[in-house]
Formats: sequence, structure tokens, C-alpha cells
Amino acid sequence: MQHMVIFGTSDGTPVYQQHDNLDAALKGVERLSNTDQAKDARIFEMHEVPIEIKTYFRVEVANRAAAVPAAVDEEPAPTTGEMTGPTPVSAAGRFGLFGRS
Repeated sequence: MQHMVIFGTSDGTPVYQQHDNLDAALKGVERLSNTDQAKDARIFEMHEVPIEIKTYFRVEVANRAAAVPAAVDEEPAPTTGEMTGPTPVSAAGRFGLFGRS
């Protein structure tokens, strides 16, 4: 199993050293402590985390002004308060509820 040694340099910059096994990581920390006077060395076990990459689509309106069609000249709405178009039907009447078959 791979191991990572992390320590800081004298100016505080983090350094990462990857080792093939724990023994190599321990020897690396010994060398750092004895020759480089690194005091904050830490060792971490590394193992692969299985992941699955899935395709993801996000749909957005590219240009809102271009997506909305221009208004067509229409007749103005009636101002008399009269309803135009089909007569509304309630859901009960439309689907045969209340005794209608």
C-alpha cells in the first residue's frame, strides 16, 4: 500500500512525498528528521477509492431574448368583460363524476 509523507519547509510550504510502502515512508521521515530537521512530518496511508463517473447534462436557455418569439400582431383583448373562447368545464363534469357515466 502506498504512503504519503507530508511536511512543511522552513518557510511553511507543504511538501508531499509518495512512498511505495510503510517502511520506505518511515525511512523518509527519519531522513527528514535527521538531515533536514523537519519536525512536523506526518505519514498517511493511501488507497484508491472506487468511483464511478456518470454523464450529466444540464439544459440552459442560451440567449433568453432569442428564445422568446417576437409578438405577432393580434387583436386586442375584449374590454367589455366578456369571455371569449370555449366555455370552461369543471373537472367533475368533464370526467363524469357525480353520477354521470
